Amino acid sequence: MPRSPLFIAVATVFLIGWGGNPSDSPLQASGHSGQLQLSLNVPKAEYVVGEMVQVTMILRNVSPGPVALRPPTLRPFDFAVYDDSGRQIDTWASGRPFPMAPPTPITIRPGEVITRTLVWDLALPGPDGRKSLRPGRYALEGFLSGSRDFRGGLGRPGAYPLPLRTPRLVIDVH
Repeated sequence: MPRSPLFIAVATVFLIGWGGNPSDSPLQASGHSGQLQLSLNVPKAEYVVGEMVQVTMILRNVSPGPVALRPPTLRPFDFAVYDDSGRQIDTWASGRPFPMAPPTPITIRPGEVITRTLVWDLALPGPDGRKSLRPGRYALEGFLSGSRDFRGGLGRPGAYPLPLRTPRLVIDVH
């Protein structure tokens, strides 16, 4: 019994997949603490040294009521970078200039979402300026500035109801 070309095409795609490279698929890690959910997203899992990475962070109020935050800086979103041994080597905001203005309180209504994209050049600050990462495996952990400090502890009390960070998301740099 002959099969239709559409049936053969659908069966082929189902059996072998779309043929896309899994490293080209977007990655997401989400953390939940109290009334807030924080997500960190990158477009793919593999990068070339010097490539620009769009790190998108999404903060969502998952509670039925408003949440008031007092971020300690005008840039409330940040992410930490870990080497393949799990050692934190820096944060995105480290060494970057911040606007000279006092931060303002933020009230997030129920269901409201705040999205920010941080552009990262796969480099970290050093004594002689920014240096590109070496090829290897790195993990990114998103957090709200002030909800943890560089050493992984709690930041300034009162900035956020609870520490809020994402699970680590792994990328490869070639």
